[in-house]
Amino acid sequence: MEKDDAKKKHSRHIASNVIKIVVLCALVAGLIVAYKYVSDKKDKEEEAKQQQTTTVDESVKLIKNDSGEESTTVASENSSTDSAVPADTDAVSLNSEDIASIEVTDALYSYTLTKAGDKWILNNDEEFPLDDTTISSMVSKISDLEATRVIVKDCSDLAYYGIDEEALLHYVFEKETTASTMDVNDAGEREEAVEADSSEAAAESTAETEGQIETQIATTTSAGSILDKIDSGGVEIMTTTTTAEASEENEKKPETMVVLVKLKDGSSVKVLFGTKSSVDGGYYTTINDGNTVYLTNYTTRQLFYKEEKSLIANAEIPTYEANLTKGIKVVSAEYGDVNIQYLPDEGDVTGSNVYPYKLVDHYDNYNAALDTGAISTLFENYNSLSFGDYVDYRSSALDYYGLKNPDTAVTVWYNYNLSENEAAASTDNVISETRDFTLYIGNKNEAGDSYYTRLEDSNIVYLMPAAVVEKMIKINTFALIEPYNHLVNIKLISELNVTVNKEATDGAAKTIKYGIKQVEETTDSGSTRSTQSFTKNGEAIEEESFRGKYQSTIGIKLVGEIKPEDKVLAENPVLELEFIDLNGEVLSNVKYCKIEGDDSRYAVDNNGHLIFYSDAASVNEIIDIYAAE
Repeated sequence: MEKDDAKKKHSRHIASNVIKIVVLCALVAGLIVAYKYVSDKKDKEEEAKQQQTTTVDESVKLIKNDSGEESTTVASENSSTDSAVPADTDAVSLNSEDIASIEVTDALYSYTLTKAGDKWILNNDEEFPLDDTTISSMVSKISDLEATRVIVKDCSDLAYYGIDEEALLHYVFEKETTASTMDVNDAGEREEAVEADSSEAAAESTAETEGQIETQIATTTSAGSILDKIDSGGVEIMTTTTTAEASEENEKKPETMVVLVKLKDGSSVKVLFGTKSSVDGGYYTTINDGNTVYLTNYTTRQLFYKEEKSLIANAEIPTYEANLTKGIKVVSAEYGDVNIQYLPDEGDVTGSNVYPYKLVDHYDNYNAALDTGAISTLFENYNSLSFGDYVDYRSSALDYYGLKNPDTAVTVWYNYNLSENEAAASTDNVISETRDFTLYIGNKNEAGDSYYTRLEDSNIVYLMPAAVVEKMIKINTFALIEPYNHLVNIKLISELNVTVNKEATDGAAKTIKYGIKQVEETTDSGSTRSTQSFTKNGEAIEEESFRGKYQSTIGIKLVGEIKPEDKVLAENPVLELEFIDLNGEVLSNVKYCKIEGDDSRYAVDNNGHLIFYSDAASVNEIIDIYAAE
């Protein structure tokens, strides 16, 4: 028994020692691996240090502009614009006029710029509205490229600096061939691409793709174009990834960017950008497949790092101060047309252009005066507009967005103050001019929160928030009408004839003629002032008494628009006001008429225009005042 216990105890002791040995071995192995990793890393860094050249105070020219023109490239802070090109660099001479194309390939964005005469074209699409300023900057930069310093000469591992064209080619080709696609046809109708309907078909496609990639790499040369092999054919690439997939995608995404410049003589220059330096934020760069690694400014690479919408010459809506608005015109099949114009002299009875804006073409042969405060608020909806997200640029797609022959348009006129140079160039000695723009409004997007829009002279389609658009086109015209529609300035008239027709007068019309005599007086200071004296049916009356009645009379408000079903008894008005000007002519004639079956409203006949109505109670108060005379 004791022997058995001793054996068990001995076995446990052996097992314990074995475990300790195993753990110890594992620790030793881990230390060895860690040491090797650190050692390899140090060796790599040491190799880089040994290869690294001394930093120079002068910039290093990689591409020298030999066009004979002064370069517009801005040197870095620690560079000198007159630095000589070191004899041992890979610098090449390049005349910007000799460039035939610029091809840019990156893990995210790839595009080709081709020179056709004096015009640059993107991806062989002549309709694409390229931004000339951006393209000029690219051409200028690539024609006079410089580095801030040399990092490594004769580098044996360019991938260490993120320069790996082969990896980029793998990534881009695989991305193009495996992504789900969405094709936008010429009519603008979108159809989702159908995924492989069986795993067997997908496997065959994958095998074929792998073979294509290997062939692709084998046939690509330094003088060739990556984009020649990868042609999306105008197809929009749409991919949907989960958060985890996106994270994995970012980890494996190559950081290399290739800028291939092809010249008219068939030669080419290739610039490869790698990872960003953690020291000064510049990018590691090589030229023409050379092994010397340079550091170029951050802005150099970013100039070519463009998606499609960043290359567009974006349309911009003019902005101006709201108080400079001269007029707006809204055409809308859904909400109705509205035309507001600055017409200060038309129908002015105030003598001071208090209501210069008129509602034009809304009522038959009548331009209604508009409330200044309401108009000022409305105009703030137009003076600082801006487009939202870019959508499309193709004329063939306009019908899809409802913008080929749009049902809705907004035109704005505004006063533009000329700059000193513009005014000096003007032959008419003007300092301002009226300008305008027209915004077309199409369909709503699928979410229903925005409209597709474009300017009249542009095919570029943008989204604009529905709330912004509807403020422009959804206008309550009556809310803009000046409610005190016959504020006749007493200084402009010589006579006011008031006719009342009330049951209190046995139905007979009663007319009172008030005379207003305009008098110019000289004050003690020698200045002149205008005043009036008043008569009633030829007899003098007190000024204060008449002025009070006059203010109440011209202060009757408009309340609303006459309804189509209203029957107006226009032949027998309950109150008529006739204002005679200083020349004895009728300046304005206003009548208040009953509406059949409605004692709460009186229709207002303003110089022959039956459009609005007033509150009967307010009118009756005025009638009572004159009936009691």
